[in-house]
Formats: sequence, structure tokens, C-alpha cells
Amino acid sequence: MRYYSLGSKSDHEMNIWIFCHYASVPSIGQYTGHYDLARGLVEKGHRVTVFASSFSHYTFRETLLRENQYSLEEDYSGVRFVWLRTPPYRANDWRRICNMLVYSLRAGVLAVLRKEQPDVCIGVCVHPFAAVAAWIVAKIKRSPFVYEIRDLWPLVLIETGRLVPHGLVATALYAIEGLLVRGADHIIGAWRYFDSYLARWG
Repeated sequence: MRYYSLGSKSDHEMNIWIFCHYASVPSIGQYTGHYDLARGLVEKGHRVTVFASSFSHYTFRETLLRENQYSLEEDYSGVRFVWLRTPPYRANDWRRICNMLVYSLRAGVLAVLRKEQPDVCIGVCVHPFAAVAAWIVAKIKRSPFVYEIRDLWPLVLIETGRLVPHGLVATALYAIEGLLVRGADHIIGAWRYFDSYLARWG
């Protein structure tokens, strides 16, 4: 398998798909980190598609889609966003879990149905289900899978007292984490001792 540097000029124009549930653009949202990354990649000559939810995690409201509209594709300075409708919520309860799962399902299905071929699929773990969708799409499309870890699930939930360390949910989330870590061609993380944490998965 041949890899290219995403940050440098190359004769090979890459088609990069980013699965980030909470990604947004400056005109409508607060979290624009992956939009900024995508803009930089576009300036280097690559094509970037971001799969994101149109429901704002910060304002708890639908930002773009009309009633009975379930997806929308828009271009922002060369960055293609695929906005997906997800169920509303106002707290960290079962409704937010439903929002996460619906995003992951819709993002995965729409990505698989696209006729184009990605050169890489990046799954962003603000929650792991988005990364699962990216991993499945990468498998089906036969593309490299990059796992970007922003939150450690389930560790962050255990340390904040939301999950029992050895409970059924925590055990399932650890299994998903292991699957994604072992299935990734590359892993992105920005913490001290990140390598030590991941060593548990070999």
C-alpha cells in the first residue's frame, strides 16, 4: 500500500473523507477544527469531503436542513460538507446516544453509496461510532483507515463517573476501541503517554 504526505504538495491528488460528527464551518458553528484542516488540504491540491451532523451540539438546534430533508451537500471554499439530519437532544441521555448512532449509520450508508473512491477515510473519535462508520466504509471501499482519537472512550466516561469500570457498556466500548486501534492503518493522537495507552492493544 502506498501512502502520501497529506500536508505537502504531491503529484497525486488525494480524495480524503473525514467522518466527524461535530465538524462545522465558521458561519454556523463553533467547532471548526476539521474545516480548518480540510481547507489546508484543499490548498495543497487535495479533495476533501466532511461528513457531519447538521444538528448543533452547542445550540441544540437544527442549523441547515429543512423539514423532511435528511441530507445536504454544500461547498465551503473548496471543502465539501455532507450534512446529515440527526435526532435532537438536550442532555447526555439516551437521546444523545441515539443522535450518535443515527449519524454513524447515515454517514456510513451515504458514503458507501457514493460512486467515487476515497484514498483515505479518517474517523474522528469524539465518540467512537463515527470512527466505526469510517472503518466500515474504508473496508468496503478498500481504502486506508486513519483513526483520530480526541476523546478516550470509555476511559473518559469512567473517570467522570458516568460508567462502571467493568460494566457491560464499558466492556463493549473497550472492545470497540480495540477493534478500531487494531484496524487502523494510522492513528492520530496528541497527548502525552498516548503511545503507552495504546500499547495495551499491541
